Amino acid sequence: MDRFQALLEQREGRDPETGLHTATSFADRLRDLVGSDADSANELAMTVMELEGLDRIEQSGTPETYQDIINGVAAFLRLKSFGGDTAGLLEEGRFGVVTAPGVDHADLASGLLEAVPETRGLTARLHSQALRPVGMSPDTSARTLIYALQRFQREGLTADVRADPGTQFRNLLRETLDDIERFQEIIDRDQITLAYQPIVELETRRIDHYEVLARLPEGQSPFENVHLGESVGLIAAFDLTVCRKALADLDRQGHEEDLRLAVNLSAESLQEEIFVDALEVLLQRYHRLRQRLSFEVTESAEIKDFATVDVAIQRLRGLGCRVALDDFGAGHATFRYLQAFEIDCVKMDGAYVLAMAESPRDYAVIKGMAGICRELNLVMIAEMIETEQQVELLKALGVQLGQGYLFGKPTVGLPKTAPLKQDVAGGNVSSPTLALLRSRKQGTTETWM
Repeated sequence: MDRFQALLEQREGRDPETGLHTATSFADRLRDLVGSDADSANELAMTVMELEGLDRIEQSGTPETYQDIINGVAAFLRLKSFGGDTAGLLEEGRFGVVTAPGVDHADLASGLLEAVPETRGLTARLHSQALRPVGMSPDTSARTLIYALQRFQREGLTADVRADPGTQFRNLLRETLDDIERFQEIIDRDQITLAYQPIVELETRRIDHYEVLARLPEGQSPFENVHLGESVGLIAAFDLTVCRKALADLDRQGHEEDLRLAVNLSAESLQEEIFVDALEVLLQRYHRLRQRLSFEVTESAEIKDFATVDVAIQRLRGLGCRVALDDFGAGHATFRYLQAFEIDCVKMDGAYVLAMAESPRDYAVIKGMAGICRELNLVMIAEMIETEQQVELLKALGVQLGQGYLFGKPTVGLPKTAPLKQDVAGGNVSSPTLALLRSRKQGTTETWM
């Protein structure tokens, strides 16, 4: 049984046909090698190889011929790779290989022709990059290289640079380094501004709380920068800055007892104990306000250490903060998160809400999720609400809270008051009904944010 389990683990993260690492597994191997203490790691290089013309062979030749070529290339790359197991299939026709000191990367293409003569009709294009660029820490080197590699896979070769894919990879690596420097400067110079979007009770249209949304200078995309920050290790500093600024805004208007905020936290940040420690110190400093702050854990970063993240979540909940899973349903591991973490709220991915009126399938997903939330005693929030029809459908399913342009767009600066919304007929709606939400944790110090 142990041997069988070992075989399964060995095959995990492998391409089933070639036995090479998948793109994700290859990135993990890069991270391990760059972060190792071995002196030889300073001399290792990663080579990206593209075999142009493989698609023609696949279309015109027999499946056996095509697979023989792929298997031959895979065997050659494994033979040339550092340790015999640092080669990966990035995507069809694209390979990555880590080579040991002394390997002449320029000879890889000619060596491939000798080892696999069937590749003579193909064009092999290569680019090599040191695993540890001079002047960069191992962690930053690994994260930067992997981020550039992922962009390289995602964007593909453009017509302008197809003659020299190495140029494109070098440019992407340079752009990544420039983006890191700009993002770090934004954090260091405190150039993040906050916008606030209301989240309302669907039954009463009263504002329950506001989501805190980060805005960067010169219209830079928060999404792209957050993804970069998660990839290269800057997201914890970014998240802490947003939390600090949100608490400072809340403190300035502390007399508004009904004013409550929700801040987004990357799952990547929650996997760093030093970040959770710093956030706890910040919350202790604003101890009067912390029960009016909640956190939405985003799925943009893959959670590798579920136990660590749950410990972090429970520390925040122990301080009186509510915790929600954001964009629920958007990721492949969503239900695993729901099983692994004890939380207070679920925020449904807006794509389902936008489509629910016209798509029975999307409506069924929300209906099922609303039922799960009731069974688990979780508050459900629906986002991207734009029509009254969506509101009525969600209310009928028992969804308590909603967010979207129907209720208000994000505005820079925290509102001085939490104003009443108007009902469809234009009259004032009734007083807020928070009893349901507040009753969920009777006997605890937690109150709904």
